[in-house]
Amino acid sequence: MRIKFWDIFRENPNRTMSPTRTVRIGSVTLTPNVTFSSAASFNGVNLAEFAGRDLEVEQGVDGVAEIKSYY
Repeated sequence: MRIKFWDIFRENPNRTMSPTRTVRIGSVTLTPNVTFSSAASFNGVNLAEFAGRDLEVEQGVDGVAEIKSYY
């Protein structure tokens, strides 16, 4: 399903970002207690580059939102 970046991530007061629910990018799983800066890369992907864009997300049977691609 296609969703907005800010539907599953939030910007924190200190300008870092965090997922609002458990998210998987390739083999990397991020939980809501994880914070990352605009310089962070997960599985070779810098999520901050996609802030404000749409993501293709698959809901796994384990409840994890798996990011498949970016628009």
